[in-house]
Amino acid sequence: MYPAVAIIAVLLSTMTTASAGASCAADPVKLIAGKQMVFVGTVVERNHYYARVDVEETWRGPDLAPSVVVQTRHADPPWWPLNVISKSYTSVDAQLVPGTRYIIATEEGGFRTNDCLVAEAAEPLVARLRPDSTRGPVATGNAGADRRALEGAAGMAVALALVALLSGGSWFAYRHIRRQGRVSQ
Repeated sequence: MYPAVAIIAVLLSTMTTASAGASCAADPVKLIAGKQMVFVGTVVERNHYYARVDVEETWRGPDLAPSVVVQTRHADPPWWPLNVISKSYTSVDAQLVPGTRYIIATEEGGFRTNDCLVAEAAEPLVARLRPDSTRGPVATGNAGADRRALEGAAGMAVALALVALLSGGSWFAYRHIRRQGRVSQ
């Protein structure tokens, strides 16, 4: 029994990784240079992978809805239960804080951003970088990444409950088998 516990402990400890600081030096001018989509907004909600941002101004790109969802880190492995246990973090995962205003540029082809494409939107910086033509959000604008991604907590709770149930069942089965072994001896 003890070797199995040791193996599981080693596997669990090596499957999780700590996040590191971004290695990019975020020069705000370079932040927006050549990007297809740039906007200013305030983060109102965030989970491990996505953030909902209330848009104030669109500087470049398609018309945006008053609230958009951006992907702030790359997805974990799609295989269950590894996606519950193993969380991968990169040095450039965007660490957006709810209530904070940001200038956000996105990676090419979507609503994915990272720490190198985000800057806190202090008013002097916004005034310096703001282009001559900006647009406000529009009701029919693009709402960003899949909004259901922010509702993933229920799925995580079900997965954790299933893991707890399987662990408990295994423990009871082990105890039962041990008792049966003692009686027959």
